[in-house]
Amino acid sequence: MSKPWIIRTRGGLLVGLVMMAAIGFELRTVFGMLIGLEVPMTPYLLVMIGLLSALGVILDVFRSNSETAQ
Repeated sequence: MSKPWIIRTRGGLLVGLVMMAAIGFELRTVFGMLIGLEVPMTPYLLVMIGLLSALGVILDVFRSNSETAQ
């Protein structure tokens, strides 16, 4: 099974997570401007950091497990 391109290296994983963080931060702006939903900054960032951290750990474990299987 081939690994997704984003998790072949730790650098790729880091770049992917930073890109998702930027998109997630801009979603807060979209919620405010287009939908009219004001999302408080602190809880939003804490949840986003938690989700991205969990995703990073899961993808890193998947990456290292697939390296040992080869």
